Amino acid sequence: MKLYKFRKVDTFSLSGLSNNTLWFSDLDDFNDPFEGSLVLDKNLSETKWKEVLERFHLKSIEEVGSDELETMFEELDVTDGGADKKDLLNRMMERDIKKALIGTIHSSKVVSMSLNSDECDPIYENLMWSHYSDGLRGFCLVFDKDRLLAWYYEEGIKVRPAVVEYTDKPLVISFTDFIDSSYFLDQKPDYNLIENVTRTISMKSSSWSYENELRLLSKEDSHVHPYPPEFLIQIVIGDKMPEDQQKLVIDIAKTSNPNIEIKQAKLKYGSYELEILDY
Repeated sequence: MKLYKFRKVDTFSLSGLSNNTLWFSDLDDFNDPFEGSLVLDKNLSETKWKEVLERFHLKSIEEVGSDELETMFEELDVTDGGADKKDLLNRMMERDIKKALIGTIHSSKVVSMSLNSDECDPIYENLMWSHYSDGLRGFCLVFDKDRLLAWYYEEGIKVRPAVVEYTDKPLVISFTDFIDSSYFLDQKPDYNLIENVTRTISMKSSSWSYENELRLLSKEDSHVHPYPPEFLIQIVIGDKMPEDQQKLVIDIAKTSNPNIEIKQAKLKYGSYELEILDY
């Protein structure tokens, strides 16, 4: 299978091509990593509510001192001067769930790529070239997927693939599941919870299914990860790229990998369909 990375022609993309590196962005740089992809189910049985009360040491709101209560309100952004017990606990639970999720997010970095498959091959998608390669003025890197992922594993680089799920409904994480997790009970990592986090940050609306996206998630400190140049097996040049830029991109690619295949993406005459031809 192939992995695609669509690029515009700029200093950043040319530097990565020259140095044989991929840039992994911080997930917490996104405006909201969970926007549209996470729903919190706040329904709890009375038994579970008692567990929450014990967890927060709140047998009743009346037992909390006024200074402590004011601090809680400030932390939870309660500005109406007060809250009933369940409302306060709801806010505490929501804060702790997001803290657990975002704790994982803050230490994760990601690069978004696309997969080819029998059902979907993004290299032929007009929208991919339009959104990510400056309307056929950019280029597409084509990697050998299996060799690239195996190499990261063999080198001990903490990179894991996450195939994006396309769905019409966002993921639901319930208060009940969170209460039963080891994170809630003793503040230790909970792998089921982490798995849900991974799913949350790799879910998108079905409207984006043409991207056939695969995200590489990294737990390393560095944003930049190298790849062996021979794993970049092909580069596809957009038909509308200026000729001087075409020459520059090809020269850079061939300097690292003289055997790399050079292709060109262009519209078929008299149609809106793309074809990939020998350069």
